[in-house]
Amino acid sequence: MKKFFSIVGSIALYFVALLVFTLFLKITVAASSEGKAWLLRNQGVIMIGTSSIAFGCLHIFLKLRRTNTFGYLGFRALNPKCLPILVFIGIFLGLFSTSFVNVPFVYALEPGLKSTIDSIIGGEFVIIALIGPVILGSFIEEVLFRGVVLNELRGGVKPSSALLMHGILFTAVYGFISGSIFIGIYAALGAMIFGLLYLWMNSLWAAVVAHVASSTSLLVLGKLTTLNTVSSGMTYIAFGSF
Repeated sequence: MKKFFSIVGSIALYFVALLVFTLFLKITVAASSEGKAWLLRNQGVIMIGTSSIAFGCLHIFLKLRRTNTFGYLGFRALNPKCLPILVFIGIFLGLFSTSFVNVPFVYALEPGLKSTIDSIIGGEFVIIALIGPVILGSFIEEVLFRGVVLNELRGGVKPSSALLMHGILFTAVYGFISGSIFIGIYAALGAMIFGLLYLWMNSLWAAVVAHVASSTSLLVLGKLTTLNTVSSGMTYIAFGSF
């Protein structure tokens, strides 16, 4: 029982700051339509800042526990032969998400899901989106949910139970952040896949590589779709002017 409360306490500490920060944004910045638009336009910058702060706080906390950060998180050597498989899985997930959120039934059921995906490619500067949501966002999510939560849970329960419990927690956290349980559940499905890769290959790098590949494919597909839309619109304007 003591070990159980230690695990729960450790996990709670990692997410208090995140939830407080999210609640602060909901009450202040996101309270108006202008604030919501600003948040969507600046997802990359926000992600760079919050990711850096979150990882810095986690590093300090683990140092206080006299624990090696990268060893504890599971950053073990990864077999290079596994990289093509991980990249393929990531790209497939990105392709699936891009298609799924554009299904009319899904969009009608939860429009916020497409907005969440679009936030990854938000902003005019691709480099900001790449560094922010794609690389740092994917990295810090793997660190917090797979490196911390899944590690803490599997220290007290079976790996399969730990994976399921981590998925439930992921649903709750992302459901709270997004304000939609549907988005939380959908995000948790991806989290379970990344968790399986982590447990299967016994290295957090496996989940990081797959996650970055998935987010990169979302970014590329999103930008290509935007360019095609703009090009089609310009063609229409050009021919319509005659």
